[in-house]
Amino acid sequence: MDKPITVFIDTSIFKKHGFSVNKTMFNTFRSLCQSNKIQFLSTDITQSEIESNILQSIKELKTAFKKIEKENRIIETIGGQTYKEFIDKKSTAEMLSDIKKDIDTFFEECNIQIINASEQSGGQIFNDYFSKAPPFGEGKKKHEFPDAFVLSALKGFFPEKNKNIIAVSTDKDFKSFCENEDKFKYFETLYEFINWILQDEDNVVTVIHKIIEDNKQKISKLIEHEIENNGMYVDDADGEIFFETLQSCQFMDISVVGLNKNHASLFIDVDVTLNLEASYWDPDSWYTVKDDGVKEVYYHDQIEGTVERNFTIEVEFEMEFNARKSILLDIKNFEVNSGSPLAYSHYDFDDYG
Repeated sequence: MDKPITVFIDTSIFKKHGFSVNKTMFNTFRSLCQSNKIQFLSTDITQSEIESNILQSIKELKTAFKKIEKENRIIETIGGQTYKEFIDKKSTAEMLSDIKKDIDTFFEECNIQIINASEQSGGQIFNDYFSKAPPFGEGKKKHEFPDAFVLSALKGFFPEKNKNIIAVSTDKDFKSFCENEDKFKYFETLYEFINWILQDEDNVVTVIHKIIEDNKQKISKLIEHEIENNGMYVDDADGEIFFETLQSCQFMDISVVGLNKNHASLFIDVDVTLNLEASYWDPDSWYTVKDDGVKEVYYHDQIEGTVERNFTIEVEFEMEFNARKSILLDIKNFEVNSGSPLAYSHYDFDDYG
């Protein structure tokens, strides 16, 4: 890649990752910007939107904690002083300031270029709105006006035909717009974009994929160990679910999100088949009984015994390797489902085994 690739990251990407820019893929993105492989482009509207979304997310989280505190006091025992400090000691403004400081530092280190999107003429944008053109679509959603101004500004940034822009966004309206514009290439996740941009790194990515395939059994054992450590819970029924064994796993999508000589950071979507020990009440079998005017909920059927279920999980880790010999040297920082328990949903399955 001789010339830097121009990339725009939508607010939805930062929101998806909790506005944390200290993760591996953001560090890789920063390095690519600093090595002049990426030109990071944003707009004044996007910058305001990011701050607004951080503030809204903090308020929603504090409201949720307050509700939990009122309805289930065990959080005070589990959360301890850390929980109390979060609720009572730090103001919303202080939390916003801390998060915004990290993001602003990230932008500065990425040599971000911010263009003015808010002062454009709205003539063409209103035409798109009334004609239901992307990003408005059939619903002609008025809340998409900020996106329309952003996309219009990005489109006009390079008048030359041979200049293109990468747009990274979880927003389906962004996708619809990009698919109708030759100047735009769309990625739904930052993982996908980084994996794509690293594809020309002397074919090392191809070697990494081969190493992963050759070490599938070893990685499967690590996945099994992590699932056992993280545990599981029933998301939508009264009862318990326990992990027994990993029966099979299939690597669906391997993304290289960091690459430096003999070191790589990986993000893999894996389909796994798990044997589970279940004991929960079927939420579809409920009935009610009134006792002294108080309605109580009971269940007819209990699901109990061993069941086999399929899950799609996210696996992240770093590895040391020898590219010339195509061999794995070491695996570090292995994590499944971001270290969180797997959620078992009764309604994800058609039968109960």
